[in-house]
Amino acid sequence: MKESFGEVGDLVTASDLVLLADTGFIALSYGFIDQAKEIFAGICAARPDQEGGVIGSALVCIAQGDCETAVSMLKSIPASDAVYTFLGIAFAKQGDLKRARECLSMVAKKDGSSLDADSPFAALAEGVLGAIGSAT
Repeated sequence: MKESFGEVGDLVTASDLVLLADTGFIALSYGFIDQAKEIFAGICAARPDQEGGVIGSALVCIAQGDCETAVSMLKSIPASDAVYTFLGIAFAKQGDLKRARECLSMVAKKDGSSLDADSPFAALAEGVLGAIGSAT
């Protein structure tokens, strides 16, 4: 039996969501903030119980300088390496380097104690840790 995601969710396939998320991240990286915001809102509507739309929406908030809202959004979803990585980035942008390091270190650990030791977010977390490393 096919899993149903509700009216909106049933209109969008998993591969559609990947394409939409990629498009949202590209839009965000090129400064198309309003368009990225709409794309991630659509992803949230289609799959409200999945992290992709929330993470994308939080990144839009970070890009807009609203790190407080981004932190709130990221804390509202289950913990994952992606969530901790972007929480760390949001905290760093707020100037809370202690909390940024705590979040990023959870992902960057190489001793297998991260949520997912093989996570692609480990390299990103390590890079951000390196960038904020000696800052106080």
